[in-house]
Amino acid sequence: LNILTRDDPSLTLTSDEETGQLVLGGMGELHLEIAIDRLRSEFGLDCELGRVKVAYREAILNSLEYRDEFEVTVGAATYDGVITLRMNPHPEGLSAATKVEALRDPTGKQNKKSKDNNVKHKRIVVGSGDNTTMLTKDQEKALFNGIRAGINRGPKLGYPLQGVVVEIDNSQTFVSKDTPPSVLQGAAALAASKLTAKKGSEAVILEPVAFLRVVVPEQYVGAVISDLTSTQKRGEIHDVATDLSQKDRSVILAHAPLNSLVGYSSLLRSISRGEGTFSIEVNSYGIVSKEYIDK
Repeated sequence: LNILTRDDPSLTLTSDEETGQLVLGGMGELHLEIAIDRLRSEFGLDCELGRVKVAYREAILNSLEYRDEFEVTVGAATYDGVITLRMNPHPEGLSAATKVEALRDPTGKQNKKSKDNNVKHKRIVVGSGDNTTMLTKDQEKALFNGIRAGINRGPKLGYPLQGVVVEIDNSQTFVSKDTPPSVLQGAAALAASKLTAKKGSEAVILEPVAFLRVVVPEQYVGAVISDLTSTQKRGEIHDVATDLSQKDRSVILAHAPLNSLVGYSSLLRSISRGEGTFSIEVNSYGIVSKEYIDK
């Protein structure tokens, strides 16, 4: 594969950490077929090819709150405390990356937000009244890392959560000064996973949605639109216009789930008798309908 990509710079080779696939990319399916044929004929490799997997996500559409008490014994020492979390839909919508932040400072002083990982500085203070603790840098990092680990598997099918904001309720979170970061991280991860799995959680599956631009001769516009809006493609047409650079061709602008567009190159070639071209760009996530999941 490295030899192929070196000989042909238009081929790309990437490893998808989410799906575990090694993905060979090219300028079209015919281009990839030629590359695979070279692997078989020149290098004697028996390749097993599979359909490209799509990275799904999950989101929770309602607000949740969970208070979790923990008690952990390490050697002769026992550490206990309380972690209270709230989860709300992200104000920027389902496509926004999940954010973890401290809700407020019980001392009444507004913390400054860091640019790197949403942790608020100066140091986070938890507790209320006379029972407050200023977390160390390591404790703070452990708390946020634990929460992120806990929401990395959604409650429906185990996909990572996105489109939500998880807030630590400082005044209802109690941690002793000597709690080891490892203990705090484990407790935070457990609290976050219990939060997402809480009864009444309105969890949904999200799928990547692609913006699609198709250029075909005018006589094939109807067939392309019919295919994109079919129950298999689940697409939505936004506009159909004449291509200004090629007057005898039309441009179709649409959105469709990325999963339904795998292999679209061959299909469009068949519909347009080899005269159609297209480009796609994933730009959002949408909710997968229950009917489609059931199928």
